[in-house]
Amino acid sequence: MHATRMRWMVPAALLLALATPAFAKTRPSDLLGLVPGMSDREVQHRLEKIGAVVRGQDRAKQTWQLRDSRYEYVIIRYDEEWRLHWATAFAREGGRRVRYADLGDLANATHAGQHFYTWAIPTQQSTGAWSLVARGGDAKYLDSVSIEAGPMRQALIVPLKTEDASEED
Repeated sequence: MHATRMRWMVPAALLLALATPAFAKTRPSDLLGLVPGMSDREVQHRLEKIGAVVRGQDRAKQTWQLRDSRYEYVIIRYDEEWRLHWATAFAREGGRRVRYADLGDLANATHAGQHFYTWAIPTQQSTGAWSLVARGGDAKYLDSVSIEAGPMRQALIVPLKTEDASEED
């Protein structure tokens, strides 16, 4: 009797697992492993795995060229404490397209304009509140996606790390 029960339970469990979406994200959790409030060292460590700085090395605002099938570039900005304030990733032309729904449940996002979705991410253990904004010219696929620290981290006055201040941001 026990073996008979197991024979139908295993296929039923497998069927249930297949019917459940593989990743039913309600809210985005990060952008390329980045979240606002990360230290510059953490950001650099993550981005060096998938790209290289092409502009602004050791500066508060940097552009990274990526080896990622979805995103070609990411621009980042640090706050006065050298913590990530915001980042914007730009879709790779001809690359693997990212749907707005891949980021999170669209029902949990604010929809403004034609193709502009904003998710408010509540305070988490290691970060304050932040937001993720996806935008594009297509109804299904994004052109860029940004993360930004919440209202408590709005300061953008950033000291230079180097003494060479001749290059403008």
